[in-house]
Amino acid sequence: QAAATIGDTAYVVGGFTGTHWLDTIVAWSPGRGARVVAHLPSPVRYAAVTSAGGNLFVAGGSLPSGTASAQVLEYSPAGHTLRRVGRLPAPTTHASAAELGGIAYVIGGRGAALDTPTSRVVAIDPRTGRVHRAGHLRQPLSDASAVSLGKAILVAGGQGS
Repeated sequence: QAAATIGDTAYVVGGFTGTHWLDTIVAWSPGRGARVVAHLPSPVRYAAVTSAGGNLFVAGGSLPSGTASAQVLEYSPAGHTLRRVGRLPAPTTHASAAELGGIAYVIGGRGAALDTPTSRVVAIDPRTGRVHRAGHLRQPLSDASAVSLGKAILVAGGQGS
């Protein structure tokens, strides 16, 4: 699973119970407990998840079929809606995501096969829904952590080529 916050609510996306893949977005906030707020079009693990512009963005991830997804989804807590906003340039799983300057970034990741990390960085503009290439990491990297830090995104750890 992957998670991000909007305000005082944490959203946990997809995951695996040990026997079942999950297709849920679960919201949790202090004093309210956990509740399912949306169902994804397919169960997913290892999606890149971040918030930007007051909405949650879910990009790529591993699918139960053994393939990777290229879908980019947007969940609006205000409207309680989930919609597809675009596609990544290639099916991607094990990527990280972070927001910077109101833009959601999907960073690195890999294809469905092991040992296929990518250096690709993709931007998702919440105002327009446009998904486009935004640069590259210095080296291919999957399974990293990413967080906004001031005017930059810090990428730590991960698996290289």
